[in-house]
Amino acid sequence: LTVVNIFGCSNSSSQTITVTPMVMYGPIIVSDDEICQGDVAILTAPLAVMYSWSNGATTQSISVTTTGTYSVTVTDSNACTKAIDAVDITVFPLPDATISGSHFICDGACITLNGSQYSGATYQRFNQNLVPGPGLVFPNLTICGTSPPDSVYFQITDMNGCVDISAPWKIDTASAPALMIMANDTLCEGTPNLLTVSPILPNVVYQWSTGAT
Repeated sequence: LTVVNIFGCSNSSSQTITVTPMVMYGPIIVSDDEICQGDVAILTAPLAVMYSWSNGATTQSISVTTTGTYSVTVTDSNACTKAIDAVDITVFPLPDATISGSHFICDGACITLNGSQYSGATYQRFNQNLVPGPGLVFPNLTICGTSPPDSVYFQITDMNGCVDISAPWKIDTASAPALMIMANDTLCEGTPNLLTVSPILPNVVYQWSTGAT
């Protein structure tokens, strides 16, 4: 730069400017952009000197457990910054594995337990030791016999690959109550006959063919 005043006097000055080329950074590396609730996605920024993530983190790698869009700005040794393209993370909720049905098998017969059902899911049964049984096409478990497992578990794997296993469902055996209908088996037409059950048992429900209880 040269400066000349009104008297014709001049002076010059110069300044050297150095332009540092921008480092070529790669993308954010993602361990998995779709995870299930309870899992963790690891996001790793390209190597730099400093990091500023959209969630406030300042480390090269961050652990993500919630759905969202994540970006990072990196700084090199010359204090030059670069915004790296953002990535989207999706967190799927877990299915809810539950069992309904009876806890008792009567006289070696069978019970059918119903598990919760999800579109596109697969199902698995486990015994009390969490040893898997055959895979299930439908969320129904039929258990028979006089020596059933102490309990069973029911597992769902949904269409997103997310897995949930139920609480243990206790199973026990039971016997049908012994009973006899007592009545006068010989009577005259028009004479009422009182039918009674013997023995009278506690904690049972009586259901006669007439609808009486």
